[in-house]
Amino acid sequence: MPRTHTTLAAPLLTFLAVCAMAPAQADEPPKPASRSEAIAIIADARRIVTPNGVERLEKVRIGGIDQWVSVRGTDRRNPVLLHIHGGPGYISIPMSWWFSRGWEEYFTIVQWDQRAAGKTHLLTDPAAIAPTLTRERMIADAEEMAAWVRREFGKDKIFVLGHRLLTLDLTAIRKLAVPLILFEGRHDRNVNSEVAAAWFDTVEAPEKHLVWFEHSAHIPMTEEPGKFLLSLVRFARPIAEKAGSGEHLNTAW
Repeated sequence: MPRTHTTLAAPLLTFLAVCAMAPAQADEPPKPASRSEAIAIIADARRIVTPNGVERLEKVRIGGIDQWVSVRGTDRRNPVLLHIHGGPGYISIPMSWWFSRGWEEYFTIVQWDQRAAGKTHLLTDPAAIAPTLTRERMIADAEEMAAWVRREFGKDKIFVLGHRLLTLDLTAIRKLAVPLILFEGRHDRNVNSEVAAAWFDTVEAPEKHLVWFEHSAHIPMTEEPGKFLLSLVRFARPIAEKAGSGEHLNTAW
């Protein structure tokens, strides 16, 4: 008996249903099976393979205790940028895969988990560290870290990028011997950016720049990562280039 339209309807509807479902299933991205697998995927994507690159994660003795330090960059001859995270307690290394990858092409980026923060917190007894959590000790740690970086990479000078401790009062500082660059989120309420801008106007420095991030609040490096990178390259990198008198940056910075 010849097949009719009715007898073909059910298979045809089934076929159409399968075709309609196929694109939706194909669009679903594969998911890592575990957190460790996800970490491994990101680490592999970030791997630095350039001949003169550096990629290190290690413990360094700073302020009498071991502290975790990350060093990353595609060329050791680039100027060094020491990134000091906010806090106490706040850390930036875990999220740096998001915002600092571009930085690593123009600078050697040094980050560290300060005392009582991040991986460093796991290295020492909290009760023993608690009495040392003072502004004076943390400033001394930063000075030691900067000295370690200069020795380790043979640099006379480095850049320091600080994410600024809420109660810090800089109004007594009226003159600096080094260049000053402020990156300010227009909507920052944690640390009022208008107050920072007013202080900027009063400070005398060899060179200074105020960069506004109109769509950012307290963390412009993650809120406007593209502009942050461009600003580092536009305002910070030329300072090192001028100090190098036009030569490659492996000696002056």
